Amino acid sequence: MGVAVIRELYGVMTDVVAQYGKFVCSSQFSRDAKQFAQGKPIELVDVYKLVKLINAVQKEKRMQTIYPPLEPKPSAASVMATPQTMTPDCPRCGSGMVKGKAKHGKNIGKWFWGCSQFPDCKGMKPIE
Repeated sequence: MGVAVIRELYGVMTDVVAQYGKFVCSSQFSRDAKQFAQGKPIELVDVYKLVKLINAVQKEKRMQTIYPPLEPKPSAASVMATPQTMTPDCPRCGSGMVKGKAKHGKNIGKWFWGCSQFPDCKGMKPIE
């Protein structure tokens, strides 16, 4: 892969004020391309590095299939002692909701569920 495409990538990065760039190719980079990328926030991924990355991901997936991560199971007593709070979804936009307390109006002091996307979404639900 020649230096021209790496220069073009760097130009685009500068134009959009990107802090980092990665160029992945299925071949190798020319000496000029490697020299141009040195000292710049550009990672060059050639065919050999790409194969290593793919193999690492596939190996990790195989290991997770053979040896799934162990997670401690909570005791029945701790589950029974801990109240489980379900956070509802906003009836308007479907986002998660957060607990709030009315500060004014006829419902002052009452708790309610408010949309996490407020002020863009003003969905609310009373806490029952």
